[in-house]
Amino acid sequence: MALSEFTFQYVAQKLVKGQALADFLAHHPAQGQEEELEVEIGMARMEKNFWTMYFDGSSTEARSGAGVVIESPQGQKWQFAFQLDFKCTNNQAEYEALIIGLEILKEMKATRVLVYGDSQLVINQLTGEYQCTSENLAVYYVTALNTADCFSRISFVHIPRTENGEANEMAQVASGVNIPSTGHDRMIRIERRTLPALAERGMTTQVFSADITDEIDTAEADWLYPIVRYRHNPSGSHERTTRFQARCYLIYQNELYRKGSDSLLLLCPSLVDIKVIMSESHEGICGAHQSGVKMRWLVRRHGYYWPTILKDCIEYAKGCIKCQIYGPIQRVPAEAFHPVTKPWPFRGWAVDIIGNVHPAAFNQHAWILVATDYFTKWVEAESYRSISSAQAHKQIAARAYNERVKQKAFAEGDLVWRAVLPIGTKDPWFGKFSPNWEGPFIIEQILGRGAFQLKDRDGERHNLPINGQYLKRYIPSLWETAAERL
Repeated sequence: MALSEFTFQYVAQKLVKGQALADFLAHHPAQGQEEELEVEIGMARMEKNFWTMYFDGSSTEARSGAGVVIESPQGQKWQFAFQLDFKCTNNQAEYEALIIGLEILKEMKATRVLVYGDSQLVINQLTGEYQCTSENLAVYYVTALNTADCFSRISFVHIPRTENGEANEMAQVASGVNIPSTGHDRMIRIERRTLPALAERGMTTQVFSADITDEIDTAEADWLYPIVRYRHNPSGSHERTTRFQARCYLIYQNELYRKGSDSLLLLCPSLVDIKVIMSESHEGICGAHQSGVKMRWLVRRHGYYWPTILKDCIEYAKGCIKCQIYGPIQRVPAEAFHPVTKPWPFRGWAVDIIGNVHPAAFNQHAWILVATDYFTKWVEAESYRSISSAQAHKQIAARAYNERVKQKAFAEGDLVWRAVLPIGTKDPWFGKFSPNWEGPFIIEQILGRGAFQLKDRDGERHNLPINGQYLKRYIPSLWETAAERL
């Protein structure tokens, strides 16, 4: 009863005979079954009590290499990289890596081996699907078969290159590193650095020391540079505005903070971190493409502050590409009312006005009102001295139309978005998540009266012009540079 407000529907479980049979066989294995269990699930193959070996070879103009990765049944893994001091082809390097790996497994007292490689030629030759007709590979082929006979059970499996990444890395390292000919092995230590050299954990660019700030010129453009320098050396020469602003800031644990009105400390990020913070608050995990004012509220709530926070958030929200392509299409006209003159008399249906007739008639009638009967199609004409009422009606219609006009000014060379026409068209792939705008395109020519000629960024001109009502200006994102826009 507690869940009665929710819509739940009971669905009975379907009968699965295969699952019941599988559970029965799992709990009642057959007598004399081998200890090894081989299960194939799609492309994956899982074996117990088998040694696994991955091999790959690499051949370049300078040198060649062989990579081998061996994994024991207990999960222990060894990686080997061998540099070949003789010239060989890529297939010969593949065979070298295979033979070296089998010899290592032989020394490890392995009896059951699974060999994986991304060379289709080598694997298919060893399995018998291909014939070895090359004289250069015949010796390698026989040697590999003789070495494989030393194992009680061995299988060769071809895998894609993406699944043979570790062996490929070993081969690439061996063929790309220059080992000196002094007889000593070259020890290479590779470490991982997750942050840049000038960064500490949590910040991308930090300057908190007077000595460091004097040496790094690139940090001088950061807004917090003069405040940090003042807080470290208040007695030095500083601008008056800097001394006035620094009263609200303090340095705590090598971080610059601003004291809020509620006595809370707000972290002051650098210019690089400001972009990351706005990106996460607008379109990241905690953002939902809010407006600039809402972004500022979120950033302050998460404990960050910088002087131009409201201005930067508004500009970032305006330049968001997803917000632009999914934005609503305005139905208001973009140009003032332009009456269309009929090219010839009686072009309109029912009532037409002809004039100003020159010279006027003897009674000074210069305008003719022509009416056409809807059923009989008979024409009746009357003459008048003026049409002031018609002019008044036209002015009233133009005034009512122009009240809804929202002017859009574009120049040749501007980047614009074009509405997906007809309005409401949905992409079959995206469905209701289809964008409302496409582009951006370049305005090639202004045709007048709100019509524009567009072209792609590649220079391909569109066949038909488009009304400015279905265009809006392209606002570059914060991450986009002027060179990329051109």
